Amino acid sequence: MDGYSWKDAALGDADEVSYLQNERCLFTEIEKDRAVRCGCFKYLEMYAADADLSTTYTRGVQFQYSLDLENFFDLCGGTSEYITNKRDNQEETNFVSSNPEQAAEFLAVLECHNARTYYNSDPDYSECKLSSSSSPSPSASLTTTSPPTDASSCDETALRFKVVKDDGKKITRDCGWVATNPNNRCTFDGVDTTCRSTCGMCDTCEDTALRFKVVKD
Repeated sequence: MDGYSWKDAALGDADEVSYLQNERCLFTEIEKDRAVRCGCFKYLEMYAADADLSTTYTRGVQFQYSLDLENFFDLCGGTSEYITNKRDNQEETNFVSSNPEQAAEFLAVLECHNARTYYNSDPDYSECKLSSSSSPSPSASLTTTSPPTDASSCDETALRFKVVKDDGKKITRDCGWVATNPNNRCTFDGVDTTCRSTCGMCDTCEDTALRFKVVKD
């Protein structure tokens, strides 16, 4: 990876395992897209929402990941373990808007790494890392933007539904995805009546016209 040995962790050293899982940041890149993962959290900076310029964008369309250019994900879903179930994709919900300060800290780490690895920069092998006060704990969770609801009058579906974006592309999302950018996503056809609380439509009672995705046991 970067000259740091994982041998002790592979042999079961608990301190090394904890350090590598929760403190040491890992940086990845593909084409002009860049990302950093520290503990359970990942910040992804996509170069362009263009399939010709970004494989990340292409895969996002294919696998229904977030297509925003700036993304902040909780890969553990609020738990202390990575969620690897393909049915529970943690890169669909972008927490940049609801957790701007934490997202900014991760962006600063990513920009530090980008600057030190720029092809025209003088070599700098020091570690880009979060400050000790902002290092994520493995069980930390992020804040969503969904407002409190009266469960008896404004429930939202937990099912995923098909959305037609302004460019005509069809994607499958849920109300958690809508909540990360409600000003934009509530304007898509049928979303406001599907995610009534998120979109401020609790006074409206009508069936959604969107198609739901149901996973049978």
